[in-house]
Amino acid sequence: MKLSFKNNTFFYLLYGCFLIIGLISYLRIPKGAEITYCYQHYNTYSNLFFKNITYFGEFYFAVIFGIYLYFKRRNFLNFAMSAWIGQLLLSKFFKLLIDAPRPLTFFKGVYSFDLVDGVQPLFHQSLPSGHASMAFCTCCLISFFVKDYMLKFALFALAVAVGISRVYLICHFKEDVVLGSINGVFCATIAVYFYNYSISKNTSTLH
Repeated sequence: MKLSFKNNTFFYLLYGCFLIIGLISYLRIPKGAEITYCYQHYNTYSNLFFKNITYFGEFYFAVIFGIYLYFKRRNFLNFAMSAWIGQLLLSKFFKLLIDAPRPLTFFKGVYSFDLVDGVQPLFHQSLPSGHASMAFCTCCLISFFVKDYMLKFALFALAVAVGISRVYLICHFKEDVVLGSINGVFCATIAVYFYNYSISKNTSTLH
């Protein structure tokens, strides 16, 4: 059975709003201002929250969904894996191509930060955010499998929270997060498109 883009319009509308807000923030907020704002509002609870929520931008989250697909929708698993690998390769390609400085390098000699405990200091290859890319890719893929609007919103909110965590933990700028999200949603969308195309092709062959 095909996955319906029409039934997933709500997720894409939310994401469209996210992109608009991201564009406005890029035009109106000076580069790095979001970093210093977050740092000035550090506290024990937010530190703990963002330190843990950022893990949803790693492969652990994808593996859990992959296990679900293996048992419930195995014919889609290869397409999901292609989306995850695709966004990873694109992220790495642009990181190496652009080699943009991370916030710690950008603010060196200007602003001193004490990182949240356990957060590894990063200095190079900032653009795009790989965590945001993975989170948005996985949440976009999962959103095709849920019908409830609140669940779709929760998935979108989770992806956004991962993106914010990368800024909060002084690993990325807002621009890195937005471009990472584009990479993730693009790869997820392409994977679903080709999955639907393969089903159409197989159906036409049978007839």
